[in-house]
Amino acid sequence: MEEQILNSLKTYSTEVAAIFQEIRPQLQTLLPQIEEKWDEKKRMLFYSYGKGYKALICVLILSKKGVKLGFNRGVLLKNPYGLLQGDGKISRYMDFKSTKDINKEVIKETVEEALELYKRLILKA
Repeated sequence: MEEQILNSLKTYSTEVAAIFQEIRPQLQTLLPQIEEKWDEKKRMLFYSYGKGYKALICVLILSKKGVKLGFNRGVLLKNPYGLLQGDGKISRYMDFKSTKDINKEVIKETVEEALELYKRLILKA
């Protein structure tokens, strides 16, 4: 999987690759024992604790213009900084066009909230 991701990153601008490479390690740290699953066709890296959409916490989505960090059940997240976007029924995302857009503290708070929401709603912990 790692080789597929690195090969895919080569097809994007250095800025898009840098955004991805800055956010990914943070997600790996914040989500202990998370399963990463790369979808080559969709150019998405899924983070989940099992099979199916219910177990999905978040996803990194690559595009020519930047990287999106999407959250399953994002509509239920507090969004105090107003950075979550989207008008779908379930998901929301943060959009990063530059490494300067990355606020690690906001990402940390949002990922931690998404993880707690998963535990409360899905695991009923």
